[in-house]
Amino acid sequence: MDVEKNRVKDAAVEIRHLRKAYGELPLYDGFSFDIERGAVTVLTGPSGCGKTTLLRMIAGLAEPDGGSIVFKGFAEPGGGSARPEGAKEIRPTGPADGSETMNPVKREKTVKREKTAERDPSAAILFQEDRLLPWLTVRENMRLVLPREAEGQQAEERLEELLSLLELSGFGDYYPEKLSGGMRRRAAIGRVLLYADSAEYVRDRECEGRGQFAGPERQDCPCSPAGGAGRGGMLLLMDEPFKGLDDALKMRVMAALSAEWKKKGSTVVLVTHDRKDAGFLGDRLWEFSGQPVEARLVYSR
Repeated sequence: MDVEKNRVKDAAVEIRHLRKAYGELPLYDGFSFDIERGAVTVLTGPSGCGKTTLLRMIAGLAEPDGGSIVFKGFAEPGGGSARPEGAKEIRPTGPADGSETMNPVKREKTVKREKTAERDPSAAILFQEDRLLPWLTVRENMRLVLPREAEGQQAEERLEELLSLLELSGFGDYYPEKLSGGMRRRAAIGRVLLYADSAEYVRDRECEGRGQFAGPERQDCPCSPAGGAGRGGMLLLMDEPFKGLDDALKMRVMAALSAEWKKKGSTVVLVTHDRKDAGFLGDRLWEFSGQPVEARLVYSR
């Protein structure tokens, strides 16, 4: 694949010469791709073409066979001390199963994961499945992902704000079995968004401990966006986020999320089969196809 074809000027993630095979099926073979900082990158394409696999490799939940994934300028909350289901530190690794059976040539080509920020990068991922714990309420499921350093009034206020944004106010004390499929999906969205915000909460606490406050008004604070902690918090990976939502509700939720992401300068990678959703949310729309995967840029705003 032509590396230059898929480059962007300000990349949050640079993927180079990625390889991934399942048995004899070469899913990715020399795949190179950039994810633009502060933009919503939408991936579409037929089922089974590798979109979810790419999200999982970016998040560190699946191990590529070779190539490199380079993260640029993300901060990780708590220095990696707490990590909810689905959000995984990305660091140099060997074989995915820890075995020693790889031959020397293949071992030399094991995927390289790098960072160019002071802290390790971190991603918050929304799976296709809701993955709510049935013995916890909606609020408890959302609180579950917060690092200890992020617990407090600010996080609680954000939790309630997300319930309102996702039209779940009044359902925070409900258990998943009492919710419709669309409500459970929105609760899962709220949980991943709350975790994605936790980097900001941790930075604010660090700043308060120094007698400083995060934000652009504190240019000298190392925890402020201007001080280099990174714009837009974590990398947000979302796999079919709006399935199960009726059209009217989906449009309201997408409009609210789009406004939030633009305001924060969030970096989002979103997988969908719905071209209308892609057109509404996406700053860049890519169509994946083929085996091995090829990416075609449909549009860029």
